[in-house]
Amino acid sequence: MNSLVKLFLFLVAGIVSLALQEGLAQSGAAKLLAWLQAYPHLALFNLFLIYSLMVLGVAIVGKWIPGTIVSFALLTVLSLINYAKLVNLHAPFFAWDLFYFEQIIVLLPALPIKAMLFPTALSVGVASGACLYGLVKWEQFIGIKQRLLLCVLPFIVLGTPIYYRHLPVNILSRLRIENTTWNQRANYARNGFLLAFSLNFQPLLIDEPSGYGAEEVRTLLQSTTPPPSAAPPETAAEAVNLLIFVNESFSDLRYVRYTPAEDPLENFKQLRLRFPGFYMISPVFGGNTSVSEFEILTGLSNAFLPPGAIPFDHYLNRDTPSIARILKDHGYRTTAIHPYHDWFWNRAHAYPRLGFDEFISLKDFKGAQERGWFISDEALVDKIIAKIQNGAGDPFFIYALSIQNHGTYAPHRYATGEIDVKGDFSKELQLSLQTYATGLRDADRALGRLVRYLETRPEPIILLFCGDHLPSFGPEFALYRESGSVVSEPGEYNYEELYRMAGVPCATWTNRPKLLDDLDVPSHLSPIYLAPTLLRRMNIELPSYMDYLVQGIKDYPVIHREFFQQKDGSLVDFSEVRDNPFLQGLGILQYDILFGERYSWPSHSGGQSLF
Repeated sequence: MNSLVKLFLFLVAGIVSLALQEGLAQSGAAKLLAWLQAYPHLALFNLFLIYSLMVLGVAIVGKWIPGTIVSFALLTVLSLINYAKLVNLHAPFFAWDLFYFEQIIVLLPALPIKAMLFPTALSVGVASGACLYGLVKWEQFIGIKQRLLLCVLPFIVLGTPIYYRHLPVNILSRLRIENTTWNQRANYARNGFLLAFSLNFQPLLIDEPSGYGAEEVRTLLQSTTPPPSAAPPETAAEAVNLLIFVNESFSDLRYVRYTPAEDPLENFKQLRLRFPGFYMISPVFGGNTSVSEFEILTGLSNAFLPPGAIPFDHYLNRDTPSIARILKDHGYRTTAIHPYHDWFWNRAHAYPRLGFDEFISLKDFKGAQERGWFISDEALVDKIIAKIQNGAGDPFFIYALSIQNHGTYAPHRYATGEIDVKGDFSKELQLSLQTYATGLRDADRALGRLVRYLETRPEPIILLFCGDHLPSFGPEFALYRESGSVVSEPGEYNYEELYRMAGVPCATWTNRPKLLDDLDVPSHLSPIYLAPTLLRRMNIELPSYMDYLVQGIKDYPVIHREFFQQKDGSLVDFSEVRDNPFLQGLGILQYDILFGERYSWPSHSGGQSLF
């Protein structure tokens, strides 16, 4: 066959594949055309990815026409799976779905048969027939050297979106590509199926730890001595209720040199005087709240996961141990409350996997008060109080996550009642800080009202109030830089600066003061230690992996992807201590729970019991 004809067929097949992929994903020709007009550079990048995969198919098959047809057919099948998942599960097809083949099999019967049967059968039939005929009749096989050379281009093009985090230049920024991991459906709609699929491929690359197996897990667990209950004897027979209130971007602004017209943290400071307080070293700054949530709820560390991993999206494809599931197993009513869209950060999927019986989200806040663009903290407290009052008598665990003080902190976001602030920084930052401080004051007032209500309750209750991460006021730590807390050049931040930008203040409260007496925790600690610390105070037996975890709270209080805090308070690069036996063991147990056979948590997985 003439080379020009083969090239023409190859190019046309790629264009048709792109039109088919995005026509299905964008729900029709009109939206496809709108996408092409709005994002021609993204369409072109997707086309390059398609051609790269087709070239790889040609190299594998060994002939141009059969290789093109096989590649086209496989891309069509992927497009159909993505379409089916969008239609039926309202989520796109992710790279990590490949780990859970049974979900795809379960999905197949739910396909809209009339619409999908013909294109699927046609793709498979044409590809099979073309291969059988083409391998015998069409053209000579490509030489092995040429086939190896053909593999080079696909690996370069495909490797760019997959490994973009490790490239020496910010390739996504230069190509005007944004990986919006917090809203994957919008991510796929904007970037296109194949590009978004590739951008989210890297979190699949989880290596099995050296030595992982039933015997190694058994050895780790048998080396653990379960700590004694931290609950006072007089409360040991009484179920302790728990409320964790994570306030969006909450901070005491200790690294910002400013003077407010009024103290925005009056109630919070009073709690810190009356009950134990500490700083949580958040795994994130300025966003990615779900990563903090993951550590708070599960006791599992983001430091052992690939950069950019979003556990709620990437890894919670089966029931996962968490403080919610542990308490649920002990007869608690478990409720998550967050006055925002349930699809954001995939919470509608993640929370049930973590053991929450109920998720109260934005759709349940109809008519609720809004402040500064979002549902107010006061409305959230109303919902918490109503949930406690309407309880059925069983002990409760409520996990509440606010939204009101979410960035950005646009000037005059609050029409009235803003706090005036003064400081040695630009006018723009001053106005942003006023907006933030106003939201901070609202959060503090809501906290005060919540505590006053809890003080009227007869049942024992523990409250943990904390933030998820520090607020961002612009690129490169802008406000903190103008306050002198960050001085290094962008990209050259030292561990001390990163440590400061991770510290989130936490306060506790209880109506049974002895529950929090002698709360012996470090002044700064990672979120992974919160769940086991609270469970011990509630006289709840820890799962075996948490027994192992709490052994490190004194010697290894902060485990962060960027740095590691040692017992003496010094900070070192986390990569320098990965060979530490405790951390190696922790990594093995975390792998076992998220990706492995769950030898350490067999009761919910059908896994093999080690004891």
